[in-house]
Amino acid sequence: MNRYAALLVPAVIPLLIVGCTPRRDRARLLKDVETIAVRMENLHTRVPDLLIRVPTRFVVEWTSEARYDKYFIYDPKDTADVQKGMVMIDVAPFPARQIPDTSDVSRSIGTIDGHDVIWREYVVEDMEGPPLHQREMTSAEVFEEAERFVEEKRVLHAFVVGTDPELVELLTGAVETITVLPRKPNL
Repeated sequence: MNRYAALLVPAVIPLLIVGCTPRRDRARLLKDVETIAVRMENLHTRVPDLLIRVPTRFVVEWTSEARYDKYFIYDPKDTADVQKGMVMIDVAPFPARQIPDTSDVSRSIGTIDGHDVIWREYVVEDMEGPPLHQREMTSAEVFEEAERFVEEKRVLHAFVVGTDPELVELLTGAVETITVLPRKPNL
């Protein structure tokens, strides 16, 4: 039996290590950064509004053209063709994923409003210019309590992208500051 264990243990250990997903507290990255709290009013969906903290140089814009609630967070002074860092947030039943499922995708765990979320992480290096760093998450759990009686559930989807890996990490931390606000009473 020991001979079999000696053969199996070296084969199993790499599988266990590859399967481990690191937990990161990215929201702490904002502790030394001047931020503002922005209320994201969900006008197209029937979920409570969201509150997010973003660095003061960034703006949060809601787009009325989207079928569901969609927000863009960006630095208006960053006029490069490919921004150093920006965020797209969707509140929709079936948000479109931006990062393809490949073996090159790594994962990490974060927290949004007390719920664990899995970030999919990818770096695009086959384009002209600097690498494009991407982070993406989806979570239905953040709206679970608010949607107990709703048929079509909503999902929070965030896509963080940019050429500056530190700024992408900081903006991922901003997304992790999202809290679901109490639902407004029907008057």
